[in-house]
Amino acid sequence: MRFMRMAGTALVLSCVCAVTLAPASVVLRLSDAELTRGADVIVRGQVVAARSRRGPRSIVTDYTIRISERLKGDAGHQIVVTEMGGRLGETRHIVPGAPAYRVGAQVLAYLHRHDGELSTFGMAQGLFFVTNLPGTGEEILVRALHDTTLATRDGDGVVRPHPELTQATETPRRVAELRDLALRQGPRVR
Repeated sequence: MRFMRMAGTALVLSCVCAVTLAPASVVLRLSDAELTRGADVIVRGQVVAARSRRGPRSIVTDYTIRISERLKGDAGHQIVVTEMGGRLGETRHIVPGAPAYRVGAQVLAYLHRHDGELSTFGMAQGLFFVTNLPGTGEEILVRALHDTTLATRDGDGVVRPHPELTQATETPRRVAELRDLALRQGPRVR
């Protein structure tokens, strides 16, 4: 009897631990080509400001990006990207799987227009941070998929999460590779 209680307790604890350690969102994985096709605007630039405000249904944050390169779509010298989530006073709204822009960061962003606002296409998958490889200085792109598991669709159309498809297993991309893909798929706006 004591063994059964201990086994039951262990089972409950393992379930609780599995739930608390699981990623907070599962998103259908998009290839680089799908991101490029689906985005209305693709830009590279620096995040220069972030401001949270009350949106129509919840807190949203407006991120201002100073554009250094436009790869697809219509964008000025500076754009505002609006994402769900943020902090207003003591209230914080977290949206699992949402992109996590950081002021000061150099980014490559895949954006879509909805109701007159730009937001990131593909949730966190549509935001890359530009960084340099130590030693060579080569620019590469990395994503912050800290709370996201990517899923794929199998041959029968069933979406299956793949916990192994995370930021830790993703291969960094070279800036030039995604730039070339964007230029092949759509006209560049100057």
